[in-house]
Amino acid sequence: MWEKKATHGFPKAELREISRPLLDTLKDGIICFQQQYQNHWWNDFLPRLRVFSVSETHDSLLMWSHYAKDHTGVVFEFRVMPEADNPLCAAGPVKYCRQPPSFLSESEWLENIIHGRDLDMSALYFRYAYAKSDIWSYEKEWRVWDLLDDAKGVLCSPYELRPNEIATVYFGCKVDPAMKATVLRLLSSHPTATAFQARKSPDQFKLYFDPA
Repeated sequence: MWEKKATHGFPKAELREISRPLLDTLKDGIICFQQQYQNHWWNDFLPRLRVFSVSETHDSLLMWSHYAKDHTGVVFEFRVMPEADNPLCAAGPVKYCRQPPSFLSESEWLENIIHGRDLDMSALYFRYAYAKSDIWSYEKEWRVWDLLDDAKGVLCSPYELRPNEIATVYFGCKVDPAMKATVLRLLSSHPTATAFQARKSPDQFKLYFDPA
């Protein structure tokens, strides 16, 4: 059609009339494909998905309140160790969005429909697995995700800590002394790790960390 456009011409009204039934069929096919993908995501992929989340920051007041039980918990800083191929080597940053990501972009559909280019299904999984509402952007989250062969009765992936994988431990302002002592004792197997005790600033909304 494109080659004959100059000599034959294609009136828009006539082209619309010819194309409309084809486009309606295509639309129905796209909707069906989307439903199949979503069913696969919810019923097969998501039940087998396990996520390990980390943050770029260790001094967020909000996260100390939410994830460390109001400053009574502990924050661990891990090393990325390419030589040991630890799981954090596969971490990717979360993309914070105002709206959920689209199923496929317009350009991806056009490349598939017009040029016959295969859809990158793995890219779809990554798009959803790393998407989060921008209301959580203060977390500065990175994720490692793993897909289990069978999720029945398995709550996590069995990855053990590598020697020296723990870089730093930060104790909350209200940490229980007995728990602090236990953690410090366990750190003996990570001789390169350092430990710090958090304390609240007297005149600012921030935390200071002193050697523990």
